[in-house]
Amino acid sequence: MLEVQFLDSNGDPVDLTGATLINFKLAPPDGTATLSKTGALSTNGVDGKVRYATASGDLSKIGDWQWQVLVTTPTFGPRASRVFFLTVFENL
Repeated sequence: MLEVQFLDSNGDPVDLTGATLINFKLAPPDGTATLSKTGALSTNGVDGKVRYATASGDLSKIGDWQWQVLVTTPTFGPRASRVFFLTVFENL
């Protein structure tokens, strides 16, 4: 599960109620095509949290992934999160 919280410049949650787009971009470590996955509000949107439950095969490549979230609501255009990093290791 990938989850991020959007905060304003004061550190308060951004109200994402009514979000029309929640898009998780996942960039594999080998530089191949970026995956685009539809996310969801974690709760009702007031807390600014969005999430994506990874599916089998999403993170199949071993290495350092990058991911970012784009959100659009009725009150603002696309807003991007910072870029996050995730290391995928081999299974035991």
